Amino acid sequence: MSPVLSFRGKVVLITGAGSVIGAQIARDFSKLGASLVLTDTDKTQLNKVNEECGGNCLLIAAELTKNEDVSSVFEQTLDKFKKLDVLVNYSGTGEKCLEEVSSLDYYDLTMNVNVRLVHHVTMLAVPHLIETKGSIVNVSGLSAGCQLSHVLSNRVSRCALEQLTKCAALQLAPKGVRVNAVSPEMIDTTLNARDSKKNGSKKECGRSGTPKDVADAVVFLASDRAEFISGANLPVDGGRHLTCNFRDINRNEKLQGSIQACSEMVQSPKQNAGLKKEIHKEEPVQKQESKGATVQKHDSKEKYAKRQELKEEPSKPTSTKQPTIITMNHDKPVQKNGDSSQQTKHGDLVGK
Repeated sequence: MSPVLSFRGKVVLITGAGSVIGAQIARDFSKLGASLVLTDTDKTQLNKVNEECGGNCLLIAAELTKNEDVSSVFEQTLDKFKKLDVLVNYSGTGEKCLEEVSSLDYYDLTMNVNVRLVHHVTMLAVPHLIETKGSIVNVSGLSAGCQLSHVLSNRVSRCALEQLTKCAALQLAPKGVRVNAVSPEMIDTTLNARDSKKNGSKKECGRSGTPKDVADAVVFLASDRAEFISGANLPVDGGRHLTCNFRDINRNEKLQGSIQACSEMVQSPKQNAGLKKEIHKEEPVQKQESKGATVQKHDSKEKYAKRQELKEEPSKPTSTKQPTIITMNHDKPVQKNGDSSQQTKHGDLVGK
């Protein structure tokens, strides 16, 4: 029987808690009795989330790309709660349009926020999680299985975060600490609600995702119900990761034209019939060429006639010796008519 889903008596640290999804994760943990430490750069938003969670959260406004701020978060957490049971890494930067990502500065920013920050926070949390046999949940994004040309830096960072999750899971498994990731995609938030609603009818599940969908996955992986799961990357996308590689292909107008032409050919029985007739007409020519009945391109007619006469003459024996019968002996090399090639034990020729 699955253990009761409860976090009563447990301390949960959530980074990026001021975001729409981060706030939903905080609310769900609060309902299950967890003591919360919420961090974000937006103090006003943190206060709002705190009120929704009952007003008892430890709020820390911090810029986690700064080493001193990360250290401060753990100092304050341990001063108040003396321990840490769950770490939820939700801090990250999202996708930008193509014009904004063609610089090294953006790449550095993306890797710092999406990868280095998570690594640093995890590094400081690990000693305390080992003591409580706790767990880590990284919130990533659709990554390794979905390559998109217009968000290069973001996808590279997401792939790195996925590997960080798996490698950390391997390192910490002997210590009793589990590490997993959740990869949401096309979630209906205030930042991309318009796009999600527009494409909702095209989704595999017929709708876009919600912050609650993501929070449910995070809570499950952090709970004792997932005590035998580690190193997993759980997609929360309604199945979109199964088809996302076609998104870039569909943007290519030339490929769209080719796909449309092929589709019309398959759907048109008249065109298919005409194509079969053309192939049928070419077959006799190919057969004649294969039998040598036609004159080769570079041969004269005289050379061709002479070659045909030689073929018709019966072959004359060049020697009165009896033909040599060769038997395969895998233990000793066999020679034939002065040939110095040797056969290996498996019958392969080596050297001459």
